Amino acid sequence: MSAAEAEQALSSQQLPPRVSGSNSNKYVSESLEKVQKFQNKGVAQGTQEVILEFEVDAAEYAKLRASSIPQQGSAGSSKIVFNTEGLSGTELRNLGIPASQLGNFNKIVISVKKVP
Repeated sequence: MSAAEAEQALSSQQLPPRVSGSNSNKYVSESLEKVQKFQNKGVAQGTQEVILEFEVDAAEYAKLRASSIPQQGSAGSSKIVFNTEGLSGTELRNLGIPASQLGNFNKIVISVKKVP
């Protein structure tokens, strides 16, 4: 995420809403390796990007994850979606959190910290 979004997340200890004009969901990944390789084409070239780690309540996250639906064919849904782009051979997921579910995700956040 951008440095400005990261600052907002660190100060609020929550996942901030998506940036206006960007993807319809706010995406998080269970894979640090995926995040480190990701090239965000939705931000202006030269934007300083920051990786954050969201520590969440494990039991509540498992429920949230289990209720997510595949991203493909989910247009118009207000549910959390998942895809496995860049995660083949693993059980990991990328989760797309729509604005309607952001509060539910933030309820399970324990802490947010910058990844060095």
